[in-house]
Amino acid sequence: MANAWFEAPRGLYVHFPFCRKKCPYCGFFVLAGRHELHDAYWQAVLAEVRERTAQWGREFATVYLGGGTPSLSSARSLGRFLEQLLRLLGLPPDAEITVEANPETLDRERLHALRAVGVNRLSIGAQSGLDPELRLLGRTHTPREVEQAVDRARRAGFENLNLDLIFGLPGQTPRHLEASLHWAVALEPEHLSVYSLTLEPGTLFHREARRGRLQLPDEATMVALYRLREDFLESHGYHLYEISNFARPGYESRHNLLYWCHRPYLGVGLSAASFRYHTPTAGERWVQHRSLVRYLQDERTPTVEQLDARALLLERVFLGIRLREGIRWPVPSVPEALEPYVRLRNGVLALTAEGRLVADRLAVELVAFLEQQGAEPAALLQKIRPVAC
Repeated sequence: MANAWFEAPRGLYVHFPFCRKKCPYCGFFVLAGRHELHDAYWQAVLAEVRERTAQWGREFATVYLGGGTPSLSSARSLGRFLEQLLRLLGLPPDAEITVEANPETLDRERLHALRAVGVNRLSIGAQSGLDPELRLLGRTHTPREVEQAVDRARRAGFENLNLDLIFGLPGQTPRHLEASLHWAVALEPEHLSVYSLTLEPGTLFHREARRGRLQLPDEATMVALYRLREDFLESHGYHLYEISNFARPGYESRHNLLYWCHRPYLGVGLSAASFRYHTPTAGERWVQHRSLVRYLQDERTPTVEQLDARALLLERVFLGIRLREGIRWPVPSVPEALEPYVRLRNGVLALTAEGRLVADRLAVELVAFLEQQGAEPAALLQKIRPVAC
């Protein structure tokens, strides 16, 4: 069973919901302030880890602390939590351990505390290399502070850094994005996540756009930004391995690949999601509640969703085609209308550059096409696999 598709989860995600403030575009569950509760929260997370791993086992190969801003926690608090967590898990020596961080929180003390307990990857929320764009995004740091954070991280011994960037901002032109990318690659991170701005319901940006106060780039400009992003980063040694992610060879995010490969994972903390299989054709997802008071009282009652073969099939296609190598395709053709967007060779279906622009829509259409061929979802699940996994 060790190599089975539905083996025990190999990735642990820990959600830390606290931030200094909530950015106007952020759709994640975050809580502003409440520094005095960090230690209590970490202890509640450890309690949940003990409970979940008693059910799931502890054969993890990756750990990812996201948020929120995990690096907002003090060096003492964060270091102590990680030390307890990693001792509890007993990870293999080559485990990938990632912590998300805002650049202004990465002082020397925190960085050395992280390295001391075994953290070997940092994901830094840079978002842009241009001051006006950072102000628009409500960020509290400057490009210079990102540069200083990267320098301090290198001096502390970190050899695997990711920078997050956002494109498709109001008023952004290809010239603006190119300047930001030039700035980012000059910092020589091993990995770059370059996401398109999305207007998440419930965010300030979403409300402002509905009121006509926020104008995003038009479709032609967005296409130009997408193509610039890919061409520029590929030419500077960062290969696109997932629609929004670029890496130097060997530095792909092992934890995030678990998601795109449709593998099981365990999430702990407020609002964290978990996914696992019961059998190769049935599974479940559950999401932890969002009440800090209840969570600190050890009340953990996630919402559970059962996933049948069709739901799993749609997820696997949706996630798998995001990877550059694509998925193994069980039929010899695709609909003629989709041919400009996909490439089908030797039983492998991958998106073209045009297809990456409309990947979400393509997943639905591809599954609908398979269903028209008369194959059962359970049978298709046995045949469709992301090639890179």
